[in-house]
Amino acid sequence: MRLGASLIVIAVALVTPVFAQSDHRVIVVENAPIMALPDTIHEPLRVVAKGTSLVLLEEQGEWLHVQFLDPTFRSGIGYLHTKYVQESVPAQLHPHRPQSGLPRRVFLAADISSLHPHAGGERYTLTKTMYGEPAVGTATYRTSPRTSIAIPLVNVALSRQLLVGARVARPKYDTSAGLSLQLPHPIFANRPGTGTHVTDLLQRKDVIVDLMATYLVDRGPWAVQVFGGPTYFATSQEMVRGMNYRHSLGTNAVTITEVLRETVTGAAWGANGGIDFSYYMWRHLGFGGGAHLNFGRIRVAEEPLTGEPTAVSMGSTTWNSGVRVRF
Repeated sequence: MRLGASLIVIAVALVTPVFAQSDHRVIVVENAPIMALPDTIHEPLRVVAKGTSLVLLEEQGEWLHVQFLDPTFRSGIGYLHTKYVQESVPAQLHPHRPQSGLPRRVFLAADISSLHPHAGGERYTLTKTMYGEPAVGTATYRTSPRTSIAIPLVNVALSRQLLVGARVARPKYDTSAGLSLQLPHPIFANRPGTGTHVTDLLQRKDVIVDLMATYLVDRGPWAVQVFGGPTYFATSQEMVRGMNYRHSLGTNAVTITEVLRETVTGAAWGANGGIDFSYYMWRHLGFGGGAHLNFGRIRVAEEPLTGEPTAVSMGSTTWNSGVRVRF
């Protein structure tokens, strides 16, 4: 009898699943499926209710290996996606582990961005009377060139789907302006002389601060962010204030000999919006890309050449790609 009882005990031990005893638990924040494998292809083993406490056996990327009780109060094991839980970890077991748990609170992006500015193409004309006829000077600014710069972005979660954040860009442009000058002849009427010139590179430095509210769609390894908000623009740029010239009476040729410059500064508020796609190969690290649009105009009290009020176009269309971090 003793031998038979011993054999029965051994047999039961061989066929009964053994589970690690762990005080590391997770709390289900919404009704969640327990899968047999760490994927969403197959039917779930069961669905656990919101508020259920499960024993965490192991972390495998975006999936948690957990122990649960089925309706017959028998233990089972399966896989649960991290988006359904928040952690509850005893401090004595994991003294260096943050207690805030899931969902993730901070999203960072470090992008190399291709920035396509909207500025450029402005044309300013000054007309004065000389020898009883109009003398006309014109400055036409070329479109600012596309540039690639590093742009960091920080988002902080207010809830599972609402984030607030900011990004800062400091682009610099070097572009030129085309000048033309039409002067009346001092002796012969209706015989104006003309001259043209292209300036050396004019420097422009912008500061762009995009503030944004973001709607987050988090699907495990994939995440999509749609955002928008106000933008602060500041600029410092060289503009043409005047031209020195030489007018040949014999040939009636006009030569622009010197370009006078003036640095214009200003600031204004505009708006921004965009979308970003991310894929996380690991729990906290991935890559992504997207598009960002901002726009605005800075009012200038006196445009240097004409002395008239004007507005300088700001903003850009930006294509972003780079590293994504979440924790």
